Amino acid sequence: MVDTGESRAVKAVRLRWIARVIFILWALFWLYFNIGSGIVEHEGPESMFWHLAVAAIILVAAAVAWFFEDVGGILLILLALAACYVIRIPAQIATPDGQLLLLTLVLPPLSAGVLLVVNHWVVRRPRA
Repeated sequence: MVDTGESRAVKAVRLRWIARVIFILWALFWLYFNIGSGIVEHEGPESMFWHLAVAAIILVAAAVAWFFEDVGGILLILLALAACYVIRIPAQIATPDGQLLLLTLVLPPLSAGVLLVVNHWVVRRPRA
């Protein structure tokens, strides 16, 4: 069966917008969480700086993924893998807190990154 240009375009638009909704909601959640945590903790300006730095990294990754899908998808996947390494999720996965951390910090950018890379592959794939 031959894939028509119209169906390929519809698939690409759907994948793109599903990925965008996922990573924008994820970025907004962590922006809100980091600003709130920085304000509530009262551990000085250094604590607030680190909370804002994490929020900035997430927002920059979301902006790159919005404008450059292929690079942004790979960046989101790498960010999710780096988060796994930094917080050492395999050691904490048995705890409920570890599972919540996995659901909120790792799965959204990983799934959005995979969708963006697949979308880029679907759009750029030569027609059969």
